[in-house]
Amino acid sequence: MGQIIRICRCLVAGAIACMASPSLASPSEQSALRHYFIARVLDLDGGRGALGGYDAALTAEPDNKYVALRAYRRAIQAGDEKLAVRAAIQLENARALPADARLLLFGERLSRGDLAGAKLMIERIEEDGNLAFLVPLLRAWAGIAARDRDVAANLEAASRQSQKSVYASEQQALILILRGDVPAGLSIVKTLETSEQKVPALKLAGAAMLVRAKNNVEAKRLLAGNDPSLLAAERLIDAKIPLPDSIKSASQGLAWLYARVAADLLNEKAPAFALTIARFSRFLDDGDGYARLIEGQALFANGQNESAFESLSGIAANNPYRVFADDTLTRVYERLGKIDAGLAILEASTSSKSARPVDFVRLGEFQGRAGNFTASAVAYDNAIALILKSAGSPTAPWSLLMLKGVALQRAGDWAAAQSVLRQAIETAPDQAAPLNQLGYSLLERRENIGEALALIKRASVLRPDDSAITDSLGWAYFLSGNTDHAVALLERAVAAEPLESIMSEHLGDAYWGAGRRVDARYAWRAALLNAEKDAEARLAEKIDIGVTVATAAR
Repeated sequence: MGQIIRICRCLVAGAIACMASPSLASPSEQSALRHYFIARVLDLDGGRGALGGYDAALTAEPDNKYVALRAYRRAIQAGDEKLAVRAAIQLENARALPADARLLLFGERLSRGDLAGAKLMIERIEEDGNLAFLVPLLRAWAGIAARDRDVAANLEAASRQSQKSVYASEQQALILILRGDVPAGLSIVKTLETSEQKVPALKLAGAAMLVRAKNNVEAKRLLAGNDPSLLAAERLIDAKIPLPDSIKSASQGLAWLYARVAADLLNEKAPAFALTIARFSRFLDDGDGYARLIEGQALFANGQNESAFESLSGIAANNPYRVFADDTLTRVYERLGKIDAGLAILEASTSSKSARPVDFVRLGEFQGRAGNFTASAVAYDNAIALILKSAGSPTAPWSLLMLKGVALQRAGDWAAAQSVLRQAIETAPDQAAPLNQLGYSLLERRENIGEALALIKRASVLRPDDSAITDSLGWAYFLSGNTDHAVALLERAVAAEPLESIMSEHLGDAYWGAGRRVDARYAWRAALLNAEKDAEARLAEKIDIGVTVATAAR
């Protein structure tokens, strides 16, 4: 990267030198391009001064849509609302406004009371068509700002017609509660709940409005459920502390909508677009816990760890969304190498009187990723104990038993791990995962190959299309001496997962055992492309001299 930056700086220096010639560029063009190129170099360096360069370039060259577009995207990435709006306006004037920027300008105009401008932007969104499903919802919040009494009825009609009807129903519920029609609003929330929609954020927003209207009884009814954010909100009401994040205006309602859409985009693995919409939400309501949570999660998904930390840390300690913010913060700390800080958050949650099994599971996962496998197993064991205590049942969940068994295995306690894995199989004999885990673990140790083959056969019957299990089955047949059948299965597994190194290595070993030396080396070279560091030397030796006892795959 350093070499690239040096090359870019040389290019910039050359460009600036060219711009110094009056025959090549006007003074205003020289100024705009100089600021723009400097900003691009600062972008490569991660420099915070880049935004100032874009701002200056916009001033010097207000009609340059290329500069404006770059400034707009960089401002969204950095969370600079002022620059984003300014660049979007210049893009609008140049008739080059991106579809997502129309949502930004709609929100900006709505928040400052420019209803005519907001409605014009809705028309542009509808004409463009890319985000047309949001049009009825945007009209609803514009209608709230204009004190239109027909907003809820229009949303009800939209919810019947649109494929995205859940959004319309959610907005209708919030608007009804905001306007005081609590029974109708709560009825919609209950309908969404029974249709198995995930509604904690909707419940929290509705409850905050009810508490603000001094209707604590209905607020607590609305918060019924085991979600940690709902339980945290209930505790605030019991302590007579006002719930944060109440929707009091059209712009706050729009902020909630944008955060809700961004959350779905994150679930749909569209992190870049999710961050853009999450930024719009936070611009509209900077102090809102939901907006900051989704923004922080989107920043984390885009690898902006420091910015994610800043956004998530801005959520108050007693905000119901803090429990989710802390969960993401532990992962941010992990990425930043601050293991102790992440561990402190998780240990605080597990030492609380209100600790839940999921808190111990998160601690177990974190400890496992940190390489503390014994501590990971202890955390899973605590989760199991808490479940057994609360459920009054002698049977532990098979999934947690399997996690505990794998942690013990990685900690080097194979005897204990094997016992726990067998317990998981006894608990859920129709689950393929523990069958495959125990079977493959036996293969790795070259123990009880016949039993391992039988276990993996059972797993394969349950999940015949699972390429990992197919690989395990092929490897079990190979170690059992049935090389021809092994090769067929391993070829199928590699065809399904061509980038999976261990599968290619297994296939290479099987080819070698079948006397297919050229095919074996080809498979090992493919395995080497994505191999873990500790496997590289083994694969290189096999490619050179073939399989030995020391280099055989596990």
